[in-house]
Amino acid sequence: MAVVPFNPLVRLPSEMPAPACRLPTGELDENCAHDLISDEMIPWMLSELGKGNGRDQLAAEVEALLEEGDLFTCLKVRKWAERGDAFCDAILLRVGAKLQTRLVQQRELADGHMQILVYVQAALLRPPHKRSAGRPWHDFLYCRQRELYICLLIVWICRVFDVDPTRNSASRDLDRAPSAISLLVVALGRHELKLKEKTVQDDIWHGERAKRWRERGIIPSVERAWPASIELI
Repeated sequence: MAVVPFNPLVRLPSEMPAPACRLPTGELDENCAHDLISDEMIPWMLSELGKGNGRDQLAAEVEALLEEGDLFTCLKVRKWAERGDAFCDAILLRVGAKLQTRLVQQRELADGHMQILVYVQAALLRPPHKRSAGRPWHDFLYCRQRELYICLLIVWICRVFDVDPTRNSASRDLDRAPSAISLLVVALGRHELKLKEKTVQDDIWHGERAKRWRERGIIPSVERAWPASIELI
C-alpha cells in the first residue's frame, strides 16, 4: 500500500476506498466505514505501536518538556511514576539530577520543576522501581503513542469519508450523522479497545498533547482530500 510521510514518527496510508462507502442516497454507509477502519486501519495502528516506532523521539520530547518545567507534563509523568512506570521513574530521576545544578546556582525553577524535585526526594527513601507487570497498554510511552495514532486516524477518517472530526453532545445523544471519532470508537471496540466517544473527543483530540502536536505539525490539518503536493512513495 502506498504511504504518505506526514511526519518522522508515523506514516498514514494514502489510498482512497472506492466507492467510499456511500449509499445510493449519498449518505455514508456507516457499517462499511466501520469495516474498513476495523479491518485496515486499526491493525495498522496496533502493528505500528507494537514496533515501538517513534518511542525514542517521544522519550526525548518528554524529557525536554520536563527540563522546561512544563507543569502539565510534569504532573502526568509524576502520576505514572508513582503508579510504578519504570520509564517515568527513570526520566524523573535523570531530570531531577540535572535540576540540582540549578539549585546550587540559585537559578529560578518553574512550577513543574518542583513536582520533579518532590518526587526525587521521595524516591530516595524507597527501593528502586520494578517494572510493573501487565500489557504495554499501561505503559506511559505506549499510551502517549496511542493518543498520537488515534489523532492521525481521525484525520485519515475525515479525509476518506468526508466527515467532521467531532460532533456535539446533542448529536451523540440522538445518534445523528457520524463523526470521525464516532466511527473510530466503534471500530476500536471491535478490537476490545473500549474508549468512549466523549473521552476521545475531549481528552485526546482536544487534549493538551494534541494541541502541541498540531503546533509542531505532527498532526496534519483536517482536509477533505489528500494534498496533491505530498509525494507518495
